[in-house]
Amino acid sequence: MRSTKGFTLIELMIVVIVIAILAAIAYPSYTEYVNKSRRADGQAALMQIELEQQKRRAAGLAYSAMTATSPDGHYSVTTTVNGNSYVATAAPQGAQVGDSCGNITITVNNGTSTYGPNDKCWGK
Repeated sequence: MRSTKGFTLIELMIVVIVIAILAAIAYPSYTEYVNKSRRADGQAALMQIELEQQKRRAAGLAYSAMTATSPDGHYSVTTTVNGNSYVATAAPQGAQVGDSCGNITITVNNGTSTYGPNDKCWGK
């Protein structure tokens, strides 16, 4: 009787299919994790703008329009001022453009801050 060693083509194809299914499940989770970590970069830039604006306000100065780039460069940040309120918007750029949250914002109106577009985008 002849001894056979190795795998059959069917066994190899089953392994390849199982690996493909696992990859199809894992890849979206991985990309969402990467986008979430990059989103933290935009949030840090917005929080820095908010801190600078509050320093200006505490010094008796009015809010001012500001532009910046997030520390890692994944977001471009602009500020629109309207009297006692302002909106700081972080727009994704580069690889972050496809993020499900899109633009993230901080709106300050008479000292009250609201964060947008929703709590999920701020990790709440």
